[in-house]
Amino acid sequence: VLNTLSSKRKPCLLISGGIDSNIIYSIAKLNQIGLTTLSTIFDTKEESANADALIARKNVDKSNHIELNINFSTYLDLIETSPSKLHEPKYNKNQEMYNYVFGHMAKNNIKLALTGDGADELFSGYKMHLLNYFFNFKKFFKYENLKYLIELLGKKKFLKMFFKSDVYDVFNATYSNYEVDDKILSDLKKLLCQYSINNKDEYSNFTILELYTIVLEDFLMTKDNFGMAYSIEARFPFLNSFRKHA
Repeated sequence: VLNTLSSKRKPCLLISGGIDSNIIYSIAKLNQIGLTTLSTIFDTKEESANADALIARKNVDKSNHIELNINFSTYLDLIETSPSKLHEPKYNKNQEMYNYVFGHMAKNNIKLALTGDGADELFSGYKMHLLNYFFNFKKFFKYENLKYLIELLGKKKFLKMFFKSDVYDVFNATYSNYEVDDKILSDLKKLLCQYSINNKDEYSNFTILELYTIVLEDFLMTKDNFGMAYSIEARFPFLNSFRKHA
């Protein structure tokens, strides 16, 4: 992370209420590296929509913090203009936000953007990654943990997961809403063989698969495209070493 923060240009960190971007901020602060922080605020009465931004507001140095306000009219304009910044027909649910954020940075002569992408996949940060621990550690088979898993997934998905005992079926039952077929299972197995590090640990391999597919091919590529559209370099501190060996 620290190597990625080194630059002659003052970086701008896209910060949320999550641990990943706040770790980057803390490392920069501990090493006396000056940076600007940026978060988005939505024009809505629903507090949950701005929960991340409100947490970030409490943690950062307000003198170097930018809050971008986004209303419905602005968002509609972004839906129309965002696709032209991408180099291929694709859609990411956050691409309008990326367009708005990078556009604002360009107007304010910011040339380097940092994000916390990849941390959740590397450290099993999403709720769905809880299954890594459930299947890989026997100690998880306790009543309290089973109860939590049922509450997390919902009774229907939890039961479906156990009726489908094959690990690939379980993965599909957890990550998607459709039934698996032989071709899907075959494709998953081929991908796992291609990218796997530990053949005995299927669920760790799935997080690795996420890094090589959705993270690299979707999240990072989308941010890179918007960065290039506005002449801004996008860096991903948690994936610095990972990208060298990809």
